[in-house]
Amino acid sequence: MTRTGPSVPCLRHRYAKAGNTTYYPRGEVVPEHRGTTGEWEDLVFKNDKRGRRRMVRMVYEIVTYQALRNALRCKEIWAVGAHSFRDPEEDLPKDFAARRVENYAELRKPLDPKDFIAELKAEMRAELEALNTALPKLDWVEIKDRKSGAIKLTKIGPAEEPRNLRKIKNEVSRRWGRGPADRHAQGGGAAHRLPERRHLGCGQLQPQARGAGRASHAGDLRLRHQHRDPGRRLRWPRPQRGRHPLRRPRLLIYWHIERGSMVVRSQTLRASASEVHAMIEGAVRHGTTMNVEGNYVDSHGQTEIGFGVTRLLGFDLLPRIKQINKVKLHRVESGKSDLYPRLTPAMTRPIRWDLIEQNYDQMIKYATAIKQGTASTEAILRRFTDSASHPTYQAMLEVGRAQKTIFVARYLRLRELQREIQEGLNVVESSNGANSVIFYGKGGDIATNRREELEMTVLCLRILQAALVYINTLMLQDVLADPQWAKLLKPADRRGLTPLFWQHVQPYGEVRLDVAKRLPLGGSPSAAQPGDPE
Repeated sequence: MTRTGPSVPCLRHRYAKAGNTTYYPRGEVVPEHRGTTGEWEDLVFKNDKRGRRRMVRMVYEIVTYQALRNALRCKEIWAVGAHSFRDPEEDLPKDFAARRVENYAELRKPLDPKDFIAELKAEMRAELEALNTALPKLDWVEIKDRKSGAIKLTKIGPAEEPRNLRKIKNEVSRRWGRGPADRHAQGGGAAHRLPERRHLGCGQLQPQARGAGRASHAGDLRLRHQHRDPGRRLRWPRPQRGRHPLRRPRLLIYWHIERGSMVVRSQTLRASASEVHAMIEGAVRHGTTMNVEGNYVDSHGQTEIGFGVTRLLGFDLLPRIKQINKVKLHRVESGKSDLYPRLTPAMTRPIRWDLIEQNYDQMIKYATAIKQGTASTEAILRRFTDSASHPTYQAMLEVGRAQKTIFVARYLRLRELQREIQEGLNVVESSNGANSVIFYGKGGDIATNRREELEMTVLCLRILQAALVYINTLMLQDVLADPQWAKLLKPADRRGLTPLFWQHVQPYGEVRLDVAKRLPLGGSPSAAQPGDPE
């Protein structure tokens, strides 16, 4: 270990075998640290038979190891020669000072911290003033003093049901039919030859039946084919935890999904991994040509640190906060408590702008490291944990609190934003149906405990999802090229239009592919004749 902190030098080898020693000897200098205070203090310090205040050796060793573990997690100390727990300075770009101007330009941030603070203050003032002015006219939100929390937000109602999409999907099934594997599954005889390339998306993917445990897969498959769109937003549904026994190491699959389209990235993580780290990692390194403007997450994917990091990286964090009644709005400045009288019950202390100004350059350095990938996002942000006392962590918290105040004020005021986030997250509920069709083997469970097999299975599932979406997109385009069918779409239908549907897919049975033949669409001689919308 290096960077010796207050807890390391107190690990004395000479007491390793002193099992009968209750207290440290008098005269022994035993360093105190933050682990010996707080709720542990009454157990660490006891009075002996003579009433003298002594330090209990075994309890002290326990709290010391706990303090050591916490310090190692947030990299206040590190292990020489390690990778994940190496010197945190090795995670940062070596040439940051030499390329300081270029790094700031890449993040689109001003060089002067006062300009950054002025921009953040202006947004906070604008959103708080807008909410304070509009609050009497907003019948869905109420802010007043109450024990359960100052903010009371009424749930948004259901959107208009798209009524004509079923007709369009039925037309797709009528023109191109269903996979004939259903007759084989019903005992109808030998497998049938499928000349259409579309059946690539409905092949069987069956996991191995062996393994010490099972891992669930979760995803969001309400898709719209919009590749290379520079302004699309990513959505991160809450991942389902692996269902291994507690004695087994557990994994989770974290999907990164383009809004209304398809999976752009998947990550295999430990079950204890931070969802905020995974969200940021996927937003920065999603492997596509689009630029991320924002990302929808559930409550588990948002923290004040997450708000701060995404602000520095240049995209919006758009969470659905479950306990929004307990959220506090921070003031812009001190001494102006009556500036927003209607918001006073939900207001709290002002942002510490001086802390942001003092650590602005260091925060940009960490954001640059995440952007350039000098280390994993989890390793870089490990210093920013609840137990960290690092000044950059405290400054990042202040940026996150300011950004969270901006978001919450806007979220409470705009019903459209509430619906946008709700729709973005609710799509994951319909994804289970698609997964059960594509990944139907063994009840949809990944029956393996080997990480490499799990990753391979998930990558295969992504390929099948992409194939299904691509083929459905071609068929939808062919149907909607007919003016009669295009005219059938109402605004609610266009809002719900997605190429992820599976009514025409039969996953069971044996499927044989003939990739030499193409799907008969409108331009080919073998194309199916269009039907009547009525």
